[in-house]
Amino acid sequence: MSKRPANTAFKQQQLRAWQPILTPKPVIATFIALGIAFLPIGIALYVGSSSVIEVGTRYDEVCNMTLGTSDYCVVDIKVEEKMEHPVYLYYRMENYYQNHRRYVKSRNDAQLRGDTVDSYSSLEDCDPIKSKDDSEDAENFFLPCVV
Repeated sequence: MSKRPANTAFKQQQLRAWQPILTPKPVIATFIALGIAFLPIGIALYVGSSSVIEVGTRYDEVCNMTLGTSDYCVVDIKVEEKMEHPVYLYYRMENYYQNHRRYVKSRNDAQLRGDTVDSYSSLEDCDPIKSKDDSEDAENFFLPCVV
């Protein structure tokens, strides 16, 4: 038997191809049809995004905290408009990269799962910083780990 492929247009890659001729009229008609089709989607997205209530505050202006100086800080945010549920809270960090090697290395899977971490030895993954000082007191843990 011969190893040659069958002499068909498909196997010999001789199929006829469709080559459209792009003249101005069909191109303009296509753009107009797509514009009409996507206009309601654009309007819906605009209305949805304009109804978002965004309130922001700078944490560093309210709380002057450095490592070990204060236990907590309360930030009050005043919302002037009525918000419907669900309300989402986001925070923004600048000059911070979550793929930095120290950040990636300093994590504890038990904390990320929501498990209670109650021993200093279980925080070995959190090196180099896992507590406010070098004591093994359970009240001094950084939960979650920090770099």
